[in-house]
Amino acid sequence: MASTDSPGSRRSERFDLVLFDVFRDGHRRDYFRVLRRVLGGRVAWGSFAHRWPLLLRARKLVCSTCDDYLAKFFVLAFVRMLLGRPTVGLSVRAETIFQRAGFAQTVKRAMLRVLKYLPGAQLVTFMPYWVEPRLKHYTSDWMYDLQYWDLPWLTPSPAGALRALRADLHQRAQGRRIVATVGHQRCVKGVEYFMQIFCDRPEVREAYLFACVGPIWDVDRTLVARFVSCGGVFADRALRDDEVVPIYSMCDLIWVCYRPDYDQSSGIFGRAIQLDRPTVVREGSYLATLQTRLSREGIAVPYDRAGLAAAALSGATSAAHARCVSRPERTSEFLCGLLGVEHRPRPLGGIGARRAPASSPLACGHPILEEDR
Repeated sequence: MASTDSPGSRRSERFDLVLFDVFRDGHRRDYFRVLRRVLGGRVAWGSFAHRWPLLLRARKLVCSTCDDYLAKFFVLAFVRMLLGRPTVGLSVRAETIFQRAGFAQTVKRAMLRVLKYLPGAQLVTFMPYWVEPRLKHYTSDWMYDLQYWDLPWLTPSPAGALRALRADLHQRAQGRRIVATVGHQRCVKGVEYFMQIFCDRPEVREAYLFACVGPIWDVDRTLVARFVSCGGVFADRALRDDEVVPIYSMCDLIWVCYRPDYDQSSGIFGRAIQLDRPTVVREGSYLATLQTRLSREGIAVPYDRAGLAAAALSGATSAAHARCVSRPERTSEFLCGLLGVEHRPRPLGGIGARRAPASSPLACGHPILEEDR
């Protein structure tokens, strides 16, 4: 069994495989869980000052979300190259080197080019090359975001999780389809645009119930009050780990229409893929491309054009459900092959252990939540 190490514990002898990140909040915590269960090894987190001896001793090292500390990762990979030890970095936002200008991005591109050809170092992006081909020149390879395929390795949510919220949503919906934003309610995730559409377009309110489930981050509270007065649902509360996934089973559509300056991978979209929930994406975005490429059911809407977005939502068939499609490749098997470790079979008790009955709209042989039936 993998061990977890905190900065205050004693330094250890050399380990075969170490999984490291500076932070362990939000999606990083989920990354830690699935990496540990897929790869095994030892999990370590904290500052480089505390972790430097362990990071050098590890025979194999995986650095999660290394975009947050790219310069330090560069130095670490170089020193480990001199020691003859392989280093793998996972990049969530490598594509931003093309989206922004300035000296910092120029330096970042230069570091990535050197890393690509550094013996023993591999930088793997979560952005597929068929979306951003230029990344071939700056990264070693690509794979899908861990949250596009991680559910079989996570503990199933308990039956009845968020039962009160589920009952409230369905009572308020009165037969309307439910569209939800999940997790931290942030402006970059298009939450204010989401609320504006619902407030300004009566035809949308007639066909849909909009719900925001998660704590307020930086959205305008005046707009939140207006949204609620128009009949929208805003559950402003932190979500426990076992509450995030059950939200999807309550909804007909998941909102991932993010702002143009936040065009990147999305764990919310990934969980919707795994749980066969259609998504609302922004036209021309990375997620829209991925939705089409993976033959996912969903709606693409323009950003900051509420009238056109309302027309797209109103024109969507009321019976739309996710379709039976092939799952993303380049997932756990690819990661194990990259590190030369044995691939572990999916655990029997994971979220993917139960299947939808043949009569279910989700009956594609894909995972469902325990409380769905």
